[in-house]
Amino acid sequence: MKSRSFFFSSGPLLFVFSPLAAVIIQEMIIRRSFSDMFDWILLYPKPFTINALLVTIVFSAFIALTGKIVAGITCGAVLLMIMTVVNIVKMMILHVPFFGWDLIYAWHLGALAVAFISGKILIPAGILVFAIFLFSLYRFKHIVGPFRIKTRLSFLVVTIMLVGLFFGNTLNPIALFNIRNINWNQTENYATNGFLLAFTMNIAPALIKAPEGYNRDMVAGLVDDYSNLGNQPSGKDEPVSLVILMSEGFSYLSDAKFEASDDPLKNIKQLSANRTSFSCMVLESRPGLPQPGF
Repeated sequence: MKSRSFFFSSGPLLFVFSPLAAVIIQEMIIRRSFSDMFDWILLYPKPFTINALLVTIVFSAFIALTGKIVAGITCGAVLLMIMTVVNIVKMMILHVPFFGWDLIYAWHLGALAVAFISGKILIPAGILVFAIFLFSLYRFKHIVGPFRIKTRLSFLVVTIMLVGLFFGNTLNPIALFNIRNINWNQTENYATNGFLLAFTMNIAPALIKAPEGYNRDMVAGLVDDYSNLGNQPSGKDEPVSLVILMSEGFSYLSDAKFEASDDPLKNIKQLSANRTSFSCMVLESRPGLPQPGF
Protein backbone atom coordinates (compact mmCIF):
# COMPACT_ATOMS: atom_id res chain seq x y z
CA MET A 1 0.00 0.00 0.00
CA LYS A 2 2.93 2.31 0.65
CA SER A 3 4.17 2.06 -2.93
CA ARG A 4 0.66 2.67 -4.25
CA SER A 5 0.15 5.87 -2.24
CA PHE A 6 3.52 7.13 -3.44
CA PHE A 7 2.55 6.36 -7.03
CA PHE A 8 -0.68 8.30 -6.79
CA SER A 9 0.98 11.29 -5.12
CA SER A 10 3.88 11.40 -7.56
CA GLY A 11 1.93 10.57 -10.72
CA PRO A 12 0.81 14.13 -11.59
CA LEU A 13 4.28 15.53 -10.87
CA LEU A 14 5.81 12.79 -13.00
CA PHE A 15 3.49 13.65 -15.89
CA VAL A 16 4.36 17.37 -15.65
CA PHE A 17 8.14 17.19 -15.19
CA SER A 18 9.07 14.07 -17.18
CA PRO A 19 8.71 15.87 -20.56
CA LEU A 20 11.19 18.52 -19.41
CA ALA A 21 13.63 15.82 -18.31
CA ALA A 22 13.13 13.94 -21.59
CA VAL A 23 13.97 17.01 -23.70
CA ILE A 24 17.04 17.76 -21.58
CA ILE A 25 18.33 14.19 -21.90
CA GLN A 26 17.56 13.96 -25.62
CA GLU A 27 19.26 17.25 -26.46
CA MET A 28 22.23 16.46 -24.25
CA ILE A 29 22.76 13.18 -26.11
CA ILE A 30 22.35 14.75 -29.53
CA ARG A 31 24.59 17.71 -28.74
CA ARG A 32 27.00 15.42 -26.86
CA SER A 33 27.56 18.00 -24.18
CA PHE A 34 25.70 19.12 -21.08
CA SER A 35 27.02 22.67 -21.47
CA ASP A 36 25.86 22.90 -25.11
CA MET A 37 22.43 21.67 -24.09
CA PHE A 38 22.26 24.17 -21.23
CA ASP A 39 23.38 27.03 -23.51
CA TRP A 40 20.67 26.05 -26.01
CA ILE A 41 17.97 26.28 -23.33
CA LEU A 42 19.21 29.72 -22.27
CA LEU A 43 19.44 31.02 -25.84
CA TYR A 44 16.24 29.43 -27.15
CA PRO A 45 13.78 28.96 -24.26
CA LYS A 46 10.75 29.10 -26.60
CA PRO A 47 11.83 26.16 -28.80
CA PHE A 48 12.73 24.27 -25.61
CA THR A 49 9.20 24.85 -24.30
CA ILE A 50 7.59 23.63 -27.54
CA ASN A 51 9.83 20.54 -27.54
CA ALA A 52 8.59 19.79 -24.02
CA LEU A 53 5.00 20.27 -25.23
CA LEU A 54 5.58 17.79 -28.06
CA VAL A 55 7.01 15.26 -25.62
CA THR A 56 3.94 15.79 -23.42
CA ILE A 57 1.77 14.85 -26.42
CA VAL A 58 3.77 11.66 -26.94
CA PHE A 59 3.62 10.69 -23.26
CA SER A 60 -0.09 11.51 -22.98
CA ALA A 61 -0.89 9.36 -26.01
CA PHE A 62 0.98 6.37 -24.59
CA ILE A 63 -0.62 6.84 -21.15
CA ALA A 64 -4.04 6.76 -22.80
CA LEU A 65 -2.99 3.64 -24.68
CA THR A 66 -1.44 1.73 -21.76
CA GLY A 67 -3.65 3.08 -18.99
CA LYS A 68 -0.65 3.66 -16.70
CA ILE A 69 1.48 6.74 -16.14
CA VAL A 70 4.88 5.08 -15.74
CA ALA A 71 4.18 2.56 -18.49
CA GLY A 72 3.10 5.31 -20.89
CA ILE A 73 6.06 7.53 -20.08
CA THR A 74 8.44 4.58 -20.45
CA CYS A 75 7.02 3.65 -23.87
CA GLY A 76 7.23 7.27 -24.98
CA ALA A 77 10.80 7.55 -23.70
CA VAL A 78 11.79 4.40 -25.61
CA LEU A 79 10.34 5.87 -28.82
CA LEU A 80 12.22 9.14 -28.30
CA MET A 81 15.43 7.23 -27.58
CA ILE A 82 15.06 5.23 -30.80
CA MET A 83 14.63 8.47 -32.74
CA THR A 84 17.67 9.92 -30.99
CA VAL A 85 19.84 6.91 -31.86
CA VAL A 86 18.70 7.00 -35.50
CA ASN A 87 19.56 10.71 -35.64
CA ILE A 88 23.03 10.13 -34.20
CA VAL A 89 23.75 7.25 -36.59
CA LYS A 90 22.52 9.21 -39.60
CA MET A 91 24.66 12.19 -38.61
CA MET A 92 27.70 9.92 -38.33
CA ILE A 93 27.20 8.29 -41.74
CA LEU A 94 25.35 10.82 -43.93
CA HIS A 95 26.12 14.02 -41.96
CA VAL A 96 22.46 15.08 -42.05
CA PRO A 97 19.80 14.88 -39.29
CA PHE A 98 16.91 12.45 -39.03
CA PHE A 99 14.13 14.14 -41.03
CA GLY A 100 10.39 13.70 -40.75
CA TRP A 101 10.19 12.63 -44.39
CA ASP A 102 12.58 9.75 -43.66
CA LEU A 103 9.54 7.96 -42.25
CA ILE A 104 7.84 8.20 -45.64
CA TYR A 105 10.92 7.24 -47.64
CA ALA A 106 11.97 4.60 -45.12
CA TRP A 107 14.04 2.68 -47.67
CA HIS A 108 16.60 5.50 -47.49
CA LEU A 109 17.32 4.50 -43.90
CA GLY A 110 18.67 1.18 -45.13
CA ALA A 111 21.98 2.96 -45.58
CA LEU A 112 22.17 3.28 -41.81
CA ALA A 113 22.16 -0.48 -41.22
CA VAL A 114 25.90 -0.75 -41.84
CA ALA A 115 26.54 1.46 -38.83
CA PHE A 116 25.19 -1.16 -36.43
CA ILE A 117 27.97 -3.53 -37.46
CA SER A 118 30.31 -1.37 -35.41
CA GLY A 119 30.64 -2.43 -31.80
CA LYS A 120 31.05 1.21 -30.82
CA ILE A 121 27.34 1.70 -31.49
CA LEU A 122 25.92 -1.78 -31.04
CA ILE A 123 27.26 -2.44 -27.53
CA PRO A 124 26.13 0.86 -25.89
CA ALA A 125 22.76 0.68 -27.66
CA GLY A 126 22.24 -2.91 -26.52
CA ILE A 127 23.14 -2.06 -22.91
CA LEU A 128 20.77 0.92 -22.95
CA VAL A 129 17.84 -1.10 -24.34
CA PHE A 130 18.47 -3.91 -21.83
CA ALA A 131 18.61 -1.43 -18.94
CA ILE A 132 15.31 0.15 -20.01
CA PHE A 133 13.77 -3.32 -20.27
CA LEU A 134 14.86 -4.28 -16.75
CA PHE A 135 13.68 -0.96 -15.34
CA SER A 136 10.29 -1.43 -17.02
CA LEU A 137 9.88 -4.92 -15.55
CA TYR A 138 10.76 -3.65 -12.09
CA ARG A 139 8.44 -0.66 -12.21
CA PHE A 140 5.48 -2.45 -13.77
CA LYS A 141 5.40 -4.89 -10.83
CA HIS A 142 4.92 -1.99 -8.43
CA ILE A 143 2.21 -0.19 -10.36
CA VAL A 144 -1.48 -0.51 -9.62
CA GLY A 145 -3.89 -1.68 -12.30
CA PRO A 146 -4.74 0.38 -15.35
CA PHE A 147 -6.79 3.55 -15.11
CA ARG A 148 -10.50 3.43 -15.61
CA ILE A 149 -11.83 4.14 -19.07
CA LYS A 150 -12.81 7.70 -18.08
CA THR A 151 -9.24 8.54 -17.04
CA ARG A 152 -7.80 7.04 -20.21
CA LEU A 153 -10.28 9.02 -22.30
CA SER A 154 -9.21 12.15 -20.40
CA PHE A 155 -5.59 11.62 -21.45
CA LEU A 156 -6.77 10.95 -25.00
CA VAL A 157 -8.73 14.22 -25.01
CA VAL A 158 -5.66 16.07 -23.71
CA THR A 159 -3.58 14.54 -26.51
CA ILE A 160 -6.09 15.54 -29.19
CA MET A 161 -6.39 19.08 -27.82
CA LEU A 162 -2.62 19.59 -27.72
CA VAL A 163 -2.23 18.23 -31.25
CA GLY A 164 -5.08 20.50 -32.38
CA LEU A 165 -3.14 23.55 -31.22
CA PHE A 166 -0.53 22.95 -33.92
CA PHE A 167 -3.20 22.79 -36.65
CA GLY A 168 -4.84 26.07 -35.68
CA ASN A 169 -3.81 29.66 -36.21
CA THR A 170 -4.80 31.56 -33.09
CA LEU A 171 -3.18 29.35 -30.44
CA ASN A 172 -0.55 27.62 -32.56
CA PRO A 173 2.59 27.59 -30.35
CA ILE A 174 4.90 27.84 -33.37
CA ALA A 175 3.13 31.00 -34.56
CA LEU A 176 2.73 32.47 -31.06
CA PHE A 177 6.45 32.08 -30.33
CA ASN A 178 7.43 33.17 -33.86
CA ILE A 179 9.41 30.00 -34.50
CA ARG A 180 11.11 29.84 -37.89
CA ASN A 181 11.38 26.61 -39.83
CA ILE A 182 14.92 27.10 -41.15
CA ASN A 183 14.36 24.60 -43.93
CA TRP A 184 17.11 26.04 -46.16
CA ASN A 185 19.71 25.07 -43.53
CA GLN A 186 18.61 21.94 -41.68
CA THR A 187 21.75 21.79 -39.54
CA GLU A 188 20.94 25.22 -38.16
CA ASN A 189 17.27 24.29 -37.96
CA TYR A 190 17.95 21.36 -35.64
CA ALA A 191 20.56 23.27 -33.64
CA THR A 192 18.22 26.23 -33.07
CA ASN A 193 14.80 24.63 -32.69
CA GLY A 194 15.81 21.34 -31.10
CA PHE A 195 15.46 17.84 -32.48
CA LEU A 196 11.78 17.04 -31.94
CA LEU A 197 10.46 20.45 -33.04
CA ALA A 198 12.61 20.52 -36.19
CA PHE A 199 11.64 16.91 -36.93
CA THR A 200 7.94 17.75 -36.56
CA MET A 201 8.08 20.87 -38.73
CA ASN A 202 9.71 18.83 -41.51
CA ILE A 203 6.76 16.43 -41.71
CA ALA A 204 4.35 18.89 -43.36
CA PRO A 205 6.36 19.40 -46.60
CA ALA A 206 6.52 15.64 -47.06
CA LEU A 207 2.71 15.43 -47.12
CA ILE A 208 2.40 17.56 -50.27
CA LYS A 209 0.78 15.46 -52.99
CA ALA A 210 2.86 14.70 -56.07
CA PRO A 211 1.58 15.92 -59.45
CA GLU A 212 -0.64 13.50 -61.31
CA GLY A 213 1.40 10.91 -63.17
CA TYR A 214 4.61 11.79 -61.33
CA ASN A 215 6.44 8.69 -60.10
CA ARG A 216 9.82 7.00 -60.20
CA ASP A 217 9.10 5.22 -63.50
CA MET A 218 8.21 8.50 -65.18
CA VAL A 219 11.47 10.10 -64.02
CA ALA A 220 13.44 7.06 -65.14
CA GLY A 221 11.80 7.32 -68.56
CA LEU A 222 12.84 10.95 -68.88
CA VAL A 223 16.40 10.06 -67.94
CA ASP A 224 16.50 7.38 -70.63
CA ASP A 225 15.04 9.71 -73.26
CA TYR A 226 17.51 12.52 -72.62
CA SER A 227 20.57 10.65 -71.37
CA ASN A 228 22.44 11.15 -74.65
CA LEU A 229 21.18 14.65 -75.40
CA GLY A 230 24.46 16.30 -74.45
CA ASN A 231 26.35 14.19 -76.99
CA GLN A 232 24.11 15.03 -79.94
CA PRO A 233 25.53 17.82 -82.16
CA SER A 234 23.29 20.64 -83.30
CA GLY A 235 22.83 21.76 -86.91
CA LYS A 236 26.00 23.84 -86.65
CA ASP A 237 28.04 20.90 -85.36
CA GLU A 238 28.21 22.49 -81.93
CA PRO A 239 27.49 20.64 -78.69
CA VAL A 240 24.17 21.31 -77.05
CA SER A 241 24.54 23.61 -74.05
CA LEU A 242 22.20 24.32 -71.18
CA VAL A 243 22.18 27.69 -69.44
CA ILE A 244 20.44 27.92 -66.07
CA LEU A 245 19.73 31.34 -64.56
CA MET A 246 18.70 31.36 -60.91
CA SER A 247 17.70 34.22 -58.67
CA GLU A 248 16.70 34.20 -55.01
CA GLY A 249 14.18 36.75 -53.70
CA PHE A 250 16.44 38.08 -50.93
CA SER A 251 16.72 41.69 -52.13
CA TYR A 252 14.54 44.65 -51.30
CA LEU A 253 14.28 46.98 -54.30
CA SER A 254 12.34 49.81 -52.65
CA ASP A 255 15.37 52.12 -52.93
CA ALA A 256 16.34 51.06 -56.45
CA LYS A 257 15.78 53.51 -59.30
CA PHE A 258 13.28 51.44 -61.28
CA GLU A 259 10.03 52.48 -62.86
CA ALA A 260 6.93 50.28 -62.79
CA SER A 261 7.14 49.98 -66.58
CA ASP A 262 10.70 48.60 -66.51
CA ASP A 263 11.02 44.95 -67.45
CA PRO A 264 13.63 43.27 -65.21
CA LEU A 265 13.69 40.21 -67.48
CA LYS A 266 14.38 42.06 -70.72
CA ASN A 267 17.84 40.54 -71.30
CA ILE A 268 16.71 37.05 -70.36
CA LYS A 269 13.79 37.29 -72.78
CA GLN A 270 16.15 38.32 -75.59
CA LEU A 271 18.41 35.35 -74.89
CA SER A 272 15.54 32.89 -74.74
CA ALA A 273 13.61 34.24 -77.74
CA ASN A 274 15.01 31.63 -80.15
CA ARG A 275 15.73 28.93 -77.60
CA THR A 276 13.73 26.49 -75.53
CA SER A 277 13.21 27.99 -72.08
CA PHE A 278 11.01 27.79 -69.02
CA SER A 279 10.57 29.53 -65.69
CA CYS A 280 9.94 28.11 -62.22
CA MET A 281 8.42 30.19 -59.45
CA VAL A 282 8.64 28.85 -55.87
CA LEU A 283 6.55 30.53 -53.18
CA GLU A 284 7.70 30.06 -49.63
CA SER A 285 6.89 31.92 -46.45
CA ARG A 286 9.92 33.12 -44.52
CA PRO A 287 9.64 35.72 -41.76
CA GLY A 288 11.28 39.00 -42.75
CA LEU A 289 11.97 37.98 -46.36
CA PRO A 290 10.13 38.53 -49.65
CA GLN A 291 7.73 35.79 -50.61
CA PRO A 292 8.80 34.72 -54.10
CA GLY A 293 11.98 32.90 -55.05
CA PHE A 294 12.45 32.91 -58.82
